[in-house]
Amino acid sequence: MNDRLGQTVVLMFGLAFGLAVTGGCTNKPTGPTILDVAEHPYVSDLPLPKDFKLIERQSADKVTPGFRSVKHIYHGKASLQAVKNFYQYHMPQANWQLDEQTLNKGVYVLKYKKAQERCEVRIERMPSGLFGAAVTQIRAGIQSDNTGTPATTGG
Repeated sequence: MNDRLGQTVVLMFGLAFGLAVTGGCTNKPTGPTILDVAEHPYVSDLPLPKDFKLIERQSADKVTPGFRSVKHIYHGKASLQAVKNFYQYHMPQANWQLDEQTLNKGVYVLKYKKAQERCEVRIERMPSGLFGAAVTQIRAGIQSDNTGTPATTGG
């Protein structure tokens, strides 16, 4: 009987030690962090990271039958990499297909296509006023193919 009690104590000690070492956690996420999506994006098929705000004075959009032009600028605090990961994950869910991705001097540019439209998402850090901390800026443009280049080109 004492041998059995000893085995039980050793087993319980081992289990307790294992839980203490791992913190009781299992299935920790691996890979890049994906930001949460805003509940009510300004454009239904253009995902927006939660807590990013539209800069209305610098944004415009126009929709007519068979044509759409969107030029939106958003500001938030997430890192460039986290925002890039967000768009790589969420744009395909909105039926956008990645056409090209570049990183040049700290600026990510992601180009997507869907049916007769093109979308360009430009992600960069911008200064925020004289003494403010830098913010992450998203320039998102959607343009119908019949007018040429994506909305954020040149800007």
